[in-house]
Amino acid sequence: MKSKGAKRGFTIIELLVVMAIIAILAVATIIGLSRQQAKARDTRRISDLAQIKIVLTDYISDNIEPKTTAEYSAIDNGGWDYSSQTGGVVVSNPEFLKFLIDEGYTDKIPVDPINDGVGDVHFSGTGYAYSYYYYKTSTSHDINGYKTYQLNANYEVMYSGEVIYNKVIRTPETVIKR
Repeated sequence: MKSKGAKRGFTIIELLVVMAIIAILAVATIIGLSRQQAKARDTRRISDLAQIKIVLTDYISDNIEPKTTAEYSAIDNGGWDYSSQTGGVVVSNPEFLKFLIDEGYTDKIPVDPINDGVGDVHFSGTGYAYSYYYYKTSTSHDINGYKTYQLNANYEVMYSGEVIYNKVIRTPETVIKR
């Protein structure tokens, strides 16, 4: 017979059930937070590309066309420039659109929040980086006979309504009118 004043504790099953519920809630919270962080980085990418595009537009209005990578960098990747690479090594590339800084159009070029891209980041490489493309002799990106340039960034979260190719946002190819 149980004594009248004896205290009854939780059973092991009850404790395990409570711990399982807490664990499930913790995992759901962590997943939600990491998705929000990815969305925040994507929002920054959109803002950064818009900022770079404004600076490039100012440069083009003064100089008719932007520079190719061969004109401002020791590394010419066939017209492509990446914010994350210097000679294939992953670092923050100090040469990325450097002509805009050197010629006084901006104090700093933004780089991708993760900035760990390797190889041709947007097509066959891995990681995240901003890229710039302009090549004077190429006609592959001409629109109605006008040269264009591209600014690209990889998304972590897909957005509807954006121009996306393989999780890549591209500025609408910017026409350089002569």
